[in-house]
Amino acid sequence: MSNIEQQAVELDEFWTFGKPIDETNEKHLRDWKSHAYPLQQIKIVLQGTRHSDRASIIEQLKDVLAALRAGELRGAQYDDDFGFKFQFVDAANTSVFSDDEQ
Repeated sequence: MSNIEQQAVELDEFWTFGKPIDETNEKHLRDWKSHAYPLQQIKIVLQGTRHSDRASIIEQLKDVLAALRAGELRGAQYDDDFGFKFQFVDAANTSVFSDDEQ
């Protein structure tokens, strides 16, 4: 077996996504969670009306980025149905990529 093939096998053995949960996969999951959790997340909602163009909604994202860089942990800016809100979460216990997302 080549080095590349061996690395692929090792990666496949590590990767648990889509595999049935058995004792080995459960241990990987526990080990990974103890390493990575709690997670840090930034929740952002941008909203425009049906008349909004993509560029104006992207500008909202730039405003969120500026606020985060300035040290703000949450905020909102809106006028009726056009605007955004965001929140930095420094201790999330659920991944945005899991089926358990709230």
